[in-house]
Amino acid sequence: MLQKLKRTNTKETLEEETSCYVLIPAREALLFRLKNAIENAQRSIDYICSCKAFRPELFILCGELKKAMRIGVKIRWIIDKPEDMNSWSELKAFTKNPSFRLRTISDFPSVRFHIYDKKEVFIDSYPKTEAAQSPSLWTNNPSHVELAHNYFETMWKTALENKTEITNYNSAI
Repeated sequence: MLQKLKRTNTKETLEEETSCYVLIPAREALLFRLKNAIENAQRSIDYICSCKAFRPELFILCGELKKAMRIGVKIRWIIDKPEDMNSWSELKAFTKNPSFRLRTISDFPSVRFHIYDKKEVFIDSYPKTEAAQSPSLWTNNPSHVELAHNYFETMWKTALENKTEITNYNSAI
């Protein structure tokens, strides 16, 4: 029993020691880290951000996101409800892919973060700025990733799926 306790304590200590926190400055360094996280994602990418940040992020990360979807990575994105989604030409390629799901909330999100494979999270310091304009805290700490994941899941359950708007958009093209 004593041996088992020692192994358990050692394992917990190793997990705590491998947790990292990195404050990533805005712009190029952040884009590099985000692109790298997308390229390394194997199962899932979850985003929550404002509509204002969504379009630039989708445009900037378009190639990496499409590549991730081709290998089966599931992408879920929550944004505040846009005034006119039908004018978003860059959305067409994403909405046709079953790996991409978009939901909206009625209010401006008070946070902006990205979760990759439920193993790492980027939490932006200033959620009201445009994409890559805010420093971001990156961590692989299991407690903080779980906290972000649970918040995302709660928001996902209450958010609305925009099937009619997306369907109307696809049929209009």
